[in-house]
Amino acid sequence: MTAWPRLLAPLTLAALTAGCSGYTQRTHAHTLRFLSTPEDALVELEDGRGRRAVGRTPATTDVEVVSSVYEFNPWSAVWPSLICGGTIAGMVGLAAADTSGGGVLTLGILGGIPCAIGVLGTILSAAADGNVDSVAYKNGPPKLLATLPGHTDNVQLLSSNDPIPTEPIRFELFPKGGGLVTAKREGALLGAAPPTPLVKRVVAVFPVDAKTEMAESTLDSLTDYLVTKLAETGRYRVVPRDELRRRLLEQKKESYDECFDESCRIELGKAVAAELAMSTRLIRVGDECALSCTVFDVRTEATEFGATVRTSCDEARLMDGVDQLIKKLKS
Repeated sequence: MTAWPRLLAPLTLAALTAGCSGYTQRTHAHTLRFLSTPEDALVELEDGRGRRAVGRTPATTDVEVVSSVYEFNPWSAVWPSLICGGTIAGMVGLAAADTSGGGVLTLGILGGIPCAIGVLGTILSAAADGNVDSVAYKNGPPKLLATLPGHTDNVQLLSSNDPIPTEPIRFELFPKGGGLVTAKREGALLGAAPPTPLVKRVVAVFPVDAKTEMAESTLDSLTDYLVTKLAETGRYRVVPRDELRRRLLEQKKESYDECFDESCRIELGKAVAAELAMSTRLIRVGDECALSCTVFDVRTEATEFGATVRTSCDEARLMDGVDQLIKKLKS
């Protein structure tokens, strides 16, 4: 019995000092680099801090990222030392009280197990010092826009699911309308007429509606991603969402939920001088989800085209569903 007070003190200190090490959040600047073909394109960046111009390519800018880093506290080495010391002291006390030596060896082995575990845990904890568990954009994934007079725009949305880029981000910008196209065949120079410029149709994209429980922030992110990918096709000009909201207020409707049916949205599309109105719905059946998109001709008030894709209901995979939806709309 005389040994237990000696063992109790180090075990108590062990419990108090075991949590000294752990993960901490570190915020630091990460440099994004931008290149374009051709050069001298103006790059703009939009994130939680707002929209700002970066400069003309080649250009760089810093964004704030948050890293979850494991930090080892040297004081954490105290508790395994106390356990070992307390165990040894307790065994010596038992041996002095029990001259026959009965049971002291067994207790010594049992006492050595937590001692060994404590030492091994300290070594592994020290080896993990500085390990990065995750890295994320502090102000949300940036949306990038590259523009150059006489060329098509290029929009890129960085994903929070992908590693933060360390290589330069490249923008490919193509001339609007093009010039004289030439090609060599069997030594002869052939001339071709310039391609017909693509007429971009103006589309009003309404927020993604969910026929299942889904966070509003997720639906907003899906809508932003849908708008970005639609603009990347080079076929459409998208009416800004702020303009749609302004028109809603003018019609004394506080939310898109009050303008859910197609007739209301067609009328709203006319009000913002759009040619097309796009409605997208997220539907869940069992364990699977589907993204269904319908595009209406505002002038004729008839369905222009539509597309549906099946996708995982996992929020991280819904963006893949949007990519598949855009591919169908392009084909």
